[in-house]
Amino acid sequence: SSIVAAVGLSMVASHVFPDAGVGTNVILLIGLAVGVDYTLFYLKREREERARAGGKLSPQAVVELAAATSGRAVVLSGLAVAVSSATLYLADDVIFSSIATGAIVVTLVAVVSSLTVLPALLAKLGMRAERRAVRRAARGLAPKKQKTHKAGPGRLTAAVLRPVAKHPTATLTVTVLGLLALAA
Repeated sequence: SSIVAAVGLSMVASHVFPDAGVGTNVILLIGLAVGVDYTLFYLKREREERARAGGKLSPQAVVELAAATSGRAVVLSGLAVAVSSATLYLADDVIFSSIATGAIVVTLVAVVSSLTVLPALLAKLGMRAERRAVRRAARGLAPKKQKTHKAGPGRLTAAVLRPVAKHPTATLTVTVLGLLALAA
């Protein structure tokens, strides 16, 4: 839904920011990426809240709890993508402007739909899943047991983050110098 809405909005935006013909491709690419990303934020939090509640909360209450935390992450992530995409306008080229416009429009539409459509859809699907679980229990079928994963970062992530946490200033300095060298 975000991709379709963003394509329509980009056609309106093309009156202000000319489109070199790449805008729709960027909308499809970025729209799929952020759409899947934001949906996974919500699904993970909803499953965690559902497991924590142990069936004591309604699907709507579980979605509301998930939306309270995931909604913030989605908004911050969307704003970060939009702001970083806006830097493409600095190139002062119609192709880069098209890419920026498409990425910004689809990201902001995905954020709005993740705050409105996605929680409503999850609440509806949650009720369906709950009814299915009740029917299985009535028939004597036990739900499949899900795998549990240990919490925390993996070994590789921990190995990379350990020196960064110990020396954040040195890491920042080395990173900025490296980026400046690449830019030069």
